[in-house]
Amino acid sequence: MKIGVLALQGAVAEHIRSIERAGAEAIPVKRVEQLGDIDGLIIPGGESTTIG
Repeated sequence: MKIGVLALQGAVAEHIRSIERAGAEAIPVKRVEQLGDIDGLIIPGGESTTIG
């Protein structure tokens, strides 16, 4: 399983470590083209404020 972490701001490295410890592949996502390659997306703190 590939899980993306939106890598624009926030605790990206911490999320990536947690995903890898859980046994999944972590992908830092910086471009919309990457979304087709992942099974899920985590939006770390800060991005949710930006989206709003």
